[in-house]
Amino acid sequence: MQLKHFVLMSFFLLLSGVTHSGTPSPTDFRHTITKKDLQKHVNFLSSDKLEGRLTGTIGEKIATQYVANVFHDLGLIPAGDNGTFFQEFNFTAGISLGSHNSLTITNQKGMTKQLVLNQEWRPLSFSDNTDFDNKELVFVGYGITAPALGKLPAYDSYHGINVKNKWVVVFRYTPERISPERSRQLSQYSSLRYKAFTAKEQGAKGIIFVSGPNSKVKHELIPLSFDTSLAGSGIIAISVIDNIIDDLLNPSSDSLQTLQDSLDEGKTRALPTLSHIKIVGRTDIVQDKQHGRNVLAKLKVSATHSPMIIVGAHVDHLGRGKLSGSMAREDEIGKIHSGADDNASGVASILEAARKLCNLKKRGKLHGDKDILFAAWSGEEFGILGSSHFVKNTLNNMHNQSLHDIIAADINLDMVGHLRKSLVLQGVGSSSLWPKLIEYANAKHTLSLLTQNDPYLPTDSTAFYLQGVPTLNFFTGAHEAYHTPRDKADTLNYEGIKNISEWLVNFILTLEDVPNVIDYQAVKKSDEASGRGFRVYLGTIPDYASADRVGVKISGVTKDSPAEQAGLRPDDVIIQLAGKQIHDIYDYSFVLRALHVGEPVRIVVYRLHKQVALTIVARSRE
Repeated sequence: MQLKHFVLMSFFLLLSGVTHSGTPSPTDFRHTITKKDLQKHVNFLSSDKLEGRLTGTIGEKIATQYVANVFHDLGLIPAGDNGTFFQEFNFTAGISLGSHNSLTITNQKGMTKQLVLNQEWRPLSFSDNTDFDNKELVFVGYGITAPALGKLPAYDSYHGINVKNKWVVVFRYTPERISPERSRQLSQYSSLRYKAFTAKEQGAKGIIFVSGPNSKVKHELIPLSFDTSLAGSGIIAISVIDNIIDDLLNPSSDSLQTLQDSLDEGKTRALPTLSHIKIVGRTDIVQDKQHGRNVLAKLKVSATHSPMIIVGAHVDHLGRGKLSGSMAREDEIGKIHSGADDNASGVASILEAARKLCNLKKRGKLHGDKDILFAAWSGEEFGILGSSHFVKNTLNNMHNQSLHDIIAADINLDMVGHLRKSLVLQGVGSSSLWPKLIEYANAKHTLSLLTQNDPYLPTDSTAFYLQGVPTLNFFTGAHEAYHTPRDKADTLNYEGIKNISEWLVNFILTLEDVPNVIDYQAVKKSDEASGRGFRVYLGTIPDYASADRVGVKISGVTKDSPAEQAGLRPDDVIIQLAGKQIHDIYDYSFVLRALHVGEPVRIVVYRLHKQVALTIVARSRE
């Protein structure tokens, strides 16, 4: 690290109030791996001072500076931007309401009411940003279209109703008093996103959601929730409180209560069109742009230019749980998600493995032909953003090479703090050498192991696997504290983390002894990894790091899949499937669900600034 930058960032830590309030100093640690040292790292990284280490926050900056300090103390070589330990990347961190949201309704009698934002109405997070002026609303009940399922007939809220260029009003959820079988049939078509997609497919310009009195919700307005697919849905979508629509209905024949009562019984009936009204306004959703940063440091092992080994773990977590991945109970909402196991445990392990490997090098006991790059990734909880940025940045600086030419393997640790019976090694199918190398390493330091072949994982190793790099992910299993404020430092098994860290060092030494290239194997994507609930299978792998765009960009296709046979390529952007426009990952999922096995359909992708039309044939998962 450049000395000036290091001093400035250390001063930042001092201003943040952590340098003199619990940060371990270099002399606090031993040359060997101990439970006490691992716990020091976890205690600091999961402390309340860091506020859950959400990417882009001060807590993340403190956490990444802490990791950089350890790397500096170990004498590792900075491998980030401009001679520093840090590699920065930009991302969209969330959404908020802009200053130009407005909604005015003029009723059938000419009376005008300006609705109060966040009290009487609110745009949805996926609404298009635009001005609107509409003169007719069409009530379409629950706004669901679902095909027949076994003996259950099809359900179509739009049957016989023309909504082209109009706005629709729909109830949230599904009918309240239908059979469990009917409820299961309709539930997969009842999400807000799917209802908006259906309305758009029917030609509607906008959609208004009401909760209805039978839903008995605590809050009638839909929350402005954040998800990692931030592209708009291609339709204006808003939520209003019940009495706004109730006041527009003809009290002599209809009310929200009577409408919902009849629909909740599963009955069909004529639904009202609200004519001679005027809705004028604007939706304004603002995306919060932020900066995150990885921490990168290299240990030189060889004078040659052989491919290196990457040893990484994500340093970020959920902050106070604002991401949709939080599993906090109602009484825990808004509390700090400490992330001790996820993933302070993994970071602590690679820090202490780095310490031991540096000590071995000083003593002349580290030999091999592969340099080691230690990485603390950020943005993992937003969709492996940091590791994906590293991969793309590396590829952009290469000339006619594959990523495997410079990276021999990627070793990742994500949640290693709850070792019970066995350490789970995931992604073993990504190289034919993994089983033998794992067996050899385990002979030196025995640990109960459980291996899994699937390399398609919701963690940073997948960014490398999709670009042809063999990967291995260390994992000790999920638990009830996962993604909650209960994931605390005092709940971890530090003896287990110590054993895993020692095993990691032995495995790295084993890799250093391998004279030949660690080969890469393509693995078919399993049903579970591909997305449960879909009968059909295409084999496309969405690039979630590129969600903020129209269409669905794919980072790869699985081997021997319909996508590969159709000629789809990494970096293609799917913009149309089976005659349906694909605006985002949700549109893609909805269309995919409706495909028929064995039926050829047209798929249009945007490739190298041109539209390319291909034919794809879906297969069955079963």
